[in-house]
Amino acid sequence: MAREEIRYNGLSWLNIPQPTEEDTRYLGDKFKFHPLDLKDCLSVTGTPKIDVYEDYLFIVFHFPEYNHDTNRILYHELDIFIGKNYLITMYRGEFESAAGFVNYLKNDQEAGEQYMSKGPGFLLYNLIGPLFKKSYSVVDKIGENITRIEDEIYSDKTMDVVKELAIERRHVLNFRRIIEPQRFILDSLVHLRRDFLGKESEIYFDDIHDHIERIWLFLENYREIVEGLHDTNEAMMSHKINEIMKMLTLISVCLLPLTLIASIYGMNIELPLADHPNAIWVIMGVMFLVIVSVVAYVNKKAA
Repeated sequence: MAREEIRYNGLSWLNIPQPTEEDTRYLGDKFKFHPLDLKDCLSVTGTPKIDVYEDYLFIVFHFPEYNHDTNRILYHELDIFIGKNYLITMYRGEFESAAGFVNYLKNDQEAGEQYMSKGPGFLLYNLIGPLFKKSYSVVDKIGENITRIEDEIYSDKTMDVVKELAIERRHVLNFRRIIEPQRFILDSLVHLRRDFLGKESEIYFDDIHDHIERIWLFLENYREIVEGLHDTNEAMMSHKINEIMKMLTLISVCLLPLTLIASIYGMNIELPLADHPNAIWVIMGVMFLVIVSVVAYVNKKAA
């Protein structure tokens, strides 16, 4: 895709979807960016980061998104160069939120005046702020799943929720892995002093930092809840297994004397009542009394 550039009042926003080596060479020749930063733009960066230089910043953001098809939390990567009078953004794949903001500014002159009149720092704030706030939808989805799992646990479906708990634990851990380094990035932006960020950049980026901290608190809370539900589910499963084992033990104890009696009377020897016409009913009566006695004894011990 071609490079898209928006200019307003001396500020240039260059957006490059699907960057190529030709694009990075162009940026290297025009802006003299560090080669390692340009190299990062052509590959997936595993961890969000910020590289601080005297005349520009290179930032890699990850914005989480819940994929309903795969039931996983994925992320969109956004690579950013920001310096005096310019903002450069790059991303790979479909990133509708970022592309939509670009088109909005391209087609609406009043929007360009609103978002690009206070410098690149203010433009960056208005770009990434809504993207991080959109992460609340992922937080809400995790919360809904955890609530549903909790209801299933206490509605006697403990055996069915083991996999679901493992999935939600993975969601929380993946989300934390995405958010944690970006807490540092936003904290750095709050305290950085660069003229091209603008005089009020501290206030704007602190607003985003507050949102990230709230998301982090939600994730910490969800992690504790998932661990608590896992322990509860394990305890309830253990209780059920104990009840099953108790029942099997009772059956075994009841069958043992019956097997013994049947084995004795199955021998080819002279035994009491062996020739009696009602021997079968007498023996079955004895067996029944043995069963009743064993059950009564076990219940008395368990009481």
